[in-house]
Parts: sequence; C-alpha cells; structure tokens
Amino acid sequence: KLLVAILAFSMIVVGCAVMLGDSTVDAAASDTQEQTSTVSYDDGSTTVYYDTLTEALSAVKDGDKVTITLLKDSEGRGIQVTPTDGNKTITIDFAGFTYNVTETVGSTGTETSAAQLLKGNTVTFKNGTLASDNALRMIQNYSDLTLEDMTIDGSNMLPGYYNINGESVPADYVSVATNCGEVVIKGETNIIQKDISNDATGRSTYSIGVSYWNNSTYGAEGTSLTFDTTFTGEVGNIQMDWSDDGGAGTATAEIFVNANMSFPVVDIQYGKFTVGEGTTVNIDSITGSGEVSVGNRATLNVDYSTIIPTTTSGTVNINANVVNDTDTLISFNNNKSDYIVITGAFDLTKDVVIEDVDTLVFENATVDYVLNAGKVPTLTIEGALESNSSYLYIPVILKDQAVYSATGTHNLESNGDLQDDIRVGFGDTLTMSGTVSDDLIVDVFGTLVTSDLTINGT
Repeated sequence: KLLVAILAFSMIVVGCAVMLGDSTVDAAASDTQEQTSTVSYDDGSTTVYYDTLTEALSAVKDGDKVTITLLKDSEGRGIQVTPTDGNKTITIDFAGFTYNVTETVGSTGTETSAAQLLKGNTVTFKNGTLASDNALRMIQNYSDLTLEDMTIDGSNMLPGYYNINGESVPADYVSVATNCGEVVIKGETNIIQKDISNDATGRSTYSIGVSYWNNSTYGAEGTSLTFDTTFTGEVGNIQMDWSDDGGAGTATAEIFVNANMSFPVVDIQYGKFTVGEGTTVNIDSITGSGEVSVGNRATLNVDYSTIIPTTTSGTVNINANVVNDTDTLISFNNNKSDYIVITGAFDLTKDVVIEDVDTLVFENATVDYVLNAGKVPTLTIEGALESNSSYLYIPVILKDQAVYSATGTHNLESNGDLQDDIRVGFGDTLTMSGTVSDDLIVDVFGTLVTSDLTINGT
C-alpha cells in the first residue's frame, strides 16, 4: 500500500522568474536579470526574476495564478506547493530544461520527496524534466495536478522503509504517488520507474501509485488519474489501492485511460480502472480485486489476469481469478461493435451481468466458479453468446432476446461421452429466454428453466 502518512512529499522549484502585480522592471534591467537568473515569474501583469525556483514559489500568495519558467538547467530544493487549501494556481514551465532536486521536501519528519503538492491547489508541470538522486519519491501529490510533455525521472530514487509496529519494512518504489485530487497526464510525458532487477529486498516498483486515503482530510475527495487523449509518452507499472485511517469518506480511487497505450503491470487492489471509448490498451499483467471497465468500441488486450474485465455499456460486473495462468488472454475486439472474446481458464467469484453486448465469445475457454458465501455466481447475458470448444461450468442466464449459437466441439466432460453446449451442474440453475439460433445440447444435472424460449434447431 501507499502509506502516505509515512512518506510525505514536497515540490521542488528551481530558478524561476516571477511576475508580481505591483512590481515593474525596466527593459535593460529585465534583459540583465533574464541572463543571470534561474527562473521567471509571471502573474499576468508583471514579470519578476529569481535566482532559485524556491524563491519564486515562496512569492506565490494564496489565490494567486502564476506561471514560473525555468531559464536554464538548475538544481536546488524540492518543489513544494503549500498550504493545504491555498487555492494557488501554479504552472511551472520547465522550457526544455532539467530541474535536479538536491534537497528533498515533505511534511515535518518525512522530507523525502522531490515534489510535494498539497490539497486545494492546482499545479501544472510542463515541457521538461524533473530528476533527483536523493528522493524516495519524485512527486507526492494531493493537488489537482497536470503533467504535460514532462519526464519524471525516478530511475535514481533511493530505497525507503515503513515503520510498522516498530519494524522496518522495505517500501515499494513509486515515482509519482497521488492520494487526493485529480492527476491528468498529457502529451509526450514519460514517467520512469526504478529498475529493481538487482534488488533482493522484495520491493516492487511503479511509475504511478493511486491510493485513496480515507481520513478526515482526504476521505471526502478521493483521487483519480487520467491519461488524456493527447498522451503519447510511456509509463511503467501502475498500482491502485487504499489506506483506511478511520475517515467517513465514501470517495474512491479511479484511473481513466483515454489514449492508446501499454502497461507492463496494472495492480488494482481497490477502485476502478476504465478504458475509454474507442481506446486500445495492452497490459502484460493485470491483478487485484478492483473493477475494470472497457468502453464502447474499446480494445483491451491482457496477457495475464486475475480479473476478467468486460464491457457492458461502460460498466463491469466481473471479478474472477485465473485458474490456469499459462497462455491466458482476454481480448476485446470491437471491429464488430462490442465483440468480446474470452479465452483461457477462469473462476467466477461473483455474479456477472453483461448488457448490450452484440456478441460474447468463449473461445477454447474453461469458465467455472468459486462459491461466494455459499452462493453460486451466475453469468447473465443480454446479447449473442457463442461458445467454441469451451467448457462452461457456470449457471448461464440468456435473456431479452439473447441468441445462443455454438460451433465446434464442446466437450464438457473429460471422458468425451457428452458433447454439450451448456452444462448445468449439481445445484446450478440455467435460465433461458429469447431465441436459440442453432442446435442446442444442454447437460442438466441441476435445473433448467425456460421462459418464452424458441429453439430453431433441435
């Protein structure tokens, strides 16, 4: 988990020029200052120059809207935007330069971040690189944050530890962590994670961690991460989880992917991961117990999964565990509208409802279930179902003019004596309505219920 109480973070700002509403700078002085200063500060009416980014940030008052621009590569104290609910709107334009944090920032006693951005402020980093050899985390965010055409370089982050009941426990590496507010990533933004190929401590590494912190300060707001339609960069692993500090909040953590992109690992322990309409997302491994939603005309390709995502007009009601984790593929191919193919072996752990899907295909799949509080989960499909050489050991409910068709051989018993389209196991119930367009063989050990059912085959 991203335990924000332990690792707090501050923003680092270096060499800025600042515009102050009541200040004036003559042309000659301005030219000289621009040549010798590190940053410029612009509040929309005046430009002021500063030797350090920290000085420029310190000049921003609550409620101000300013742009701070780097004038050269520089280094210094971390970027810190305070206070909480300061209502500051700050854009830091790195202007193609690199800011290297040599002194980390954060809450008292946990000054471990290259940047700390507090709740109630709006911050934009754009057009450059944030780096550090001294940080345990590159950005700790609680603000509304936009990263545009940025490189957040976490490749040199230092190892951190949690103090849990007096025991020092290795903390995962996280380049960008958010516990409150909305984070939007645009353009060619690259978030580099720590390489742990030679790390023997058991740590994981993530480009981004999204964690809902349910406490009195952040519980009501929650946090989200959005990859904008303009995103063309690269990120590594993603984690989403939560920490419960006794708050009364009902918010959550969410990730929205609205750009075509790939992830090595997506770990969803809490919250919801949404693939936007018309978007193609490739994931090597998706694990956890959270929700996954795939929008209309979207494509999600997953090599390994402990969650079965699907699209049901933008909602997901599927949560499953992989039985056979070899060559498991979940593919959402929307060349046909909402054409979903599921292959591999899965156990359903709760009821699944798939609505408004043109065609759901089980291709060489084995779909079984695990009792959930003594209840057998059901699969309800409103649309067309195709079952090709698959083993379906689950209660299937076809309704609202659903069409069931089967091609190939459906060996639902290992001895091959029966070739079934659907098997209803002991204690299971299959409910069918609508029109069945092909020959149908149902192996019934439990209960078969039909309602307004038409079978065009035999």
